[in-house]
Amino acid sequence: MNWQEYKERKEAQDFFRQNNDMFLSPQEWVKVIGAGLLGALLLGVVLAALTIGTRWSFSILYIVIGLAIANIVTSVSGVHSKQMGIASGILTLISFIVCHISMTVLVFGFSPSLLIPMIISAFQSLFTSGILELIFVVMGIFSAYQQAS
Repeated sequence: MNWQEYKERKEAQDFFRQNNDMFLSPQEWVKVIGAGLLGALLLGVVLAALTIGTRWSFSILYIVIGLAIANIVTSVSGVHSKQMGIASGILTLISFIVCHISMTVLVFGFSPSLLIPMIISAFQSLFTSGILELIFVVMGIFSAYQQAS
């Protein structure tokens, strides 16, 4: 490949990126992931507080959380794509894990040395707390993916 071919290819790539609304720059990805992560953390803590406060598990809210996170991600990015759907699904899963960690912290308190075991336990609890809850978690992740795609 000579210099002229490289230069033409680079110009074509730059033109594509400037004129393609599906492409996000690294700075935009940081904004999307940051806003989505902040939303996931906040929604996870709110769901944990609601569950602890009422002593009822509102599994249907997993779907609402998935839709809310997808809305946050697509609003910040301005893009509906498979990448945004995948990011929304992952952030929704993080929100559910944060919910379980928050419930543990609200009941037993926080110890920095137990953070890694709490994360592992929260992830395992998604699979051991019951088939109905797992179904709603999967539905929440799927709805986040569908809403953002």
